[in-house]
Amino acid sequence: MRSALLALLLFLLLPLTARAEGTGELPAEIRDAGDWQLKGSARLRVYLFHVYDGALWAPDGEWGWEQPFVLDFKYARNLKGEDIAERGAKEMKELGHCDLLEDCWLDEQKQAFPDVSDGDRITGWYRPGESVRFYFNGEFRHEVDDPDFARPFFEIWLSEHTTAPAFRRRLLGK
Repeated sequence: MRSALLALLLFLLLPLTARAEGTGELPAEIRDAGDWQLKGSARLRVYLFHVYDGALWAPDGEWGWEQPFVLDFKYARNLKGEDIAERGAKEMKELGHCDLLEDCWLDEQKQAFPDVSDGDRITGWYRPGESVRFYFNGEFRHEVDDPDFARPFFEIWLSEHTTAPAFRRRLLGK
């Protein structure tokens, strides 16, 4: 009874946590595109469930919105691509980037995100003023050729107003 109560208490008090764990390995698809270095990494948990590990790669390890960077996610759960896309659109809407869920580049995100299983990787390459390129397990998947999409999308994790502030801090190496 006591352990069940403790589990329930942890479930209620720790809805979202991040640890300094991540993919740690430079994605092959960007190796030849510059001198990338790991800025930070984190593990995202929702309640007690490990969802994914993330890593932020930047030229010379210096991150900023004015230069390219890569967010690499290694999933620990089976998730439907459509659910990933809808969550992304919802997060962008909550950050104030669009009025309706459908306006949050939902169709583009559905094309970018396949169903994932434990161990699968999705890599997003931020190209300021140009586009975002998405890779699935190292293979090119989709490009959103809209500079208005790029920053709002990555603000899901990197905005000061993210729903996962501990995850953000770890990605930024803090």
